[in-house]
Amino acid sequence: MIKTLERTRNKQRKELFGRQDEVDERRESLIEHLETKLNQKTEVEDLFVIAWEIQ
Repeated sequence: MIKTLERTRNKQRKELFGRQDEVDERRESLIEHLETKLNQKTEVEDLFVIAWEIQ
């Protein structure tokens, strides 16, 4: 009985650690993605100019 419970506990512990690793990897990926977006440079360029005159 105790051996079975210990095996179950160990299996669940391994699964928990695996899930935590997945979460950590996903978190790092999201942080890298956000840092890339924050570091983007923007540039303003006139595409065309309209001039008019009121008479």
